[in-house]
Amino acid sequence: MKLSIVLVSTVLSSMSWSHAAEATKGARSWNDKMRDLESTLQDLLVDLNSDERFNSPKNFKRIEKNAEKFAKLAKELKSRKGASPDADPSIPIIASQFAEDANHAYKALAFGHRSYARDTLKSMTGYCIACHTRTGGGPSFQSLTMSPAAEALKGLDRADYYASVRQFDRALEEYERIISEPSNPSEKSYEWERAVRSGLAVAVRVKKDPERALAIVERVLAAPKAALFVKEQAVQWKESLKAWKAEPSALPQTEEGYYARAMRLIAEAKTKQEYPMDRSADMLYLRASAAVHDLMSFAPNGIHATDALYLAGICYEVLNDLNLWDAHEFYYLACVLKSPHTERSRQCFKRYQESVFAGYTGSGGTHLPSEISERLRQLETLSDPKAEKTAPLRLQ
Repeated sequence: MKLSIVLVSTVLSSMSWSHAAEATKGARSWNDKMRDLESTLQDLLVDLNSDERFNSPKNFKRIEKNAEKFAKLAKELKSRKGASPDADPSIPIIASQFAEDANHAYKALAFGHRSYARDTLKSMTGYCIACHTRTGGGPSFQSLTMSPAAEALKGLDRADYYASVRQFDRALEEYERIISEPSNPSEKSYEWERAVRSGLAVAVRVKKDPERALAIVERVLAAPKAALFVKEQAVQWKESLKAWKAEPSALPQTEEGYYARAMRLIAEAKTKQEYPMDRSADMLYLRASAAVHDLMSFAPNGIHATDALYLAGICYEVLNDLNLWDAHEFYYLACVLKSPHTERSRQCFKRYQESVFAGYTGSGGTHLPSEISERLRQLETLSDPKAEKTAPLRLQ
């Protein structure tokens, strides 16, 4: 899932929207859009998570119809009418790519590429979770009920669904149920570790509850069949969470205060890491990512707006299994396009370039498509503080 440069360019032009002024007459509210998406997602997941239901010819038309409806609803999220009341620039970035992938999945399904479309549609909950678990802001729909058919979702699918529709208490209960099953660390190690990391993300970023996060970590440490490396990471997580409990809980009152908090947490996280992708500092990076989103919501066009995009990229590059693998690239690219020809955009470009190279590197070496190489060349010029500042580049 490589993010289109044209897409982010379009998104950046919408970052300065005045959200309060967007509730134009006749526009559907953000909550209405969310409710419709949730209902359609329920219907889709019931079929997507059952081999029997998905492969039955009698269900083909219904699945395709729901996929088409889902794509149309996803497209609505990009509309200036009835847009999100959240000023965090992550919203238009995630919403635009969400709409692109939903439409791509529907077209793949319509052309008969059913297996590929199924995997893509199932992954769409990742966007919902990535968006809804940024911080604890926004409503938590604990009273919503699932359809009888959707109640059949099991295990991680059920937990992720609850997280994707902001039923966070239920999501945590499901994640904790998976974590507590004695056989899961060895027999379902992938699902178990995903539940651990997702449960901690909700406890730390949404609930901002070190006690709840510590309870999850204690379950990890007590699991006799858990992988040694996970237990060693959990020891560090526990230390970070205990230190968090001892900190003052007062929130910053200024943009500088939010920026200072995010910088402090990232600096602490880096001191705990022995190598770039070491997961021992995850609790600090989770807290830092929430702090960065708080900063972006508090001052979306402030003096640290570009810094916030850069810091978000750093956090998500470490937390790269929280449902959106390329999330860090979203932010690095947005950083370059928001403040071209600056030292900060240069830093963002270097990290973006490195990530793109890694994505196109395999056992046979690095093979960049010509169009990707050209885009990187243009971005390098755009990020260069010494380059001549000409008309904005059109990165087609």
